[in-house]
Amino acid sequence: MILEEKAVMTHAQSKFSSPGVLRLGIPENWMSDGPHDVREELLWDQWNIAKWTNDSCIAFPALTCLAATWNPELSYIYGSNIGEEARYRNKNVLLG
Repeated sequence: MILEEKAVMTHAQSKFSSPGVLRLGIPENWMSDGPHDVREELLWDQWNIAKWTNDSCIAFPALTCLAATWNPELSYIYGSNIGEEARYRNKNVLLG
C-alpha cells in the first residue's frame, strides 16, 4: 500500500464512511452510530435523516440491562440480531 492509499483510509469520505483501496480489493468502510441500534440513514451531505421507506430500526435495551441478566443465551441473541440488522444496512462498524 502506497502512502497516498494509507492516508486516504484514515479520513472520512462522508459522514460515517471512509474510502477503501480499489486496487487492493479493500472495500469502503460504512459505519453507524450504536451500540443499541443501527441508526437510520442520513443524507450523504447533510445531517438530516434520509427518511427512506425501509428505514426503521429496532431500539435494543441498553447493554447495562443485558449485562445485569447474566444470561449468555440472551447476549448471543442480542448480538445476533443487531449484527443481522447491521448486515442488512451494509454497515460493518457500529460506533459507540
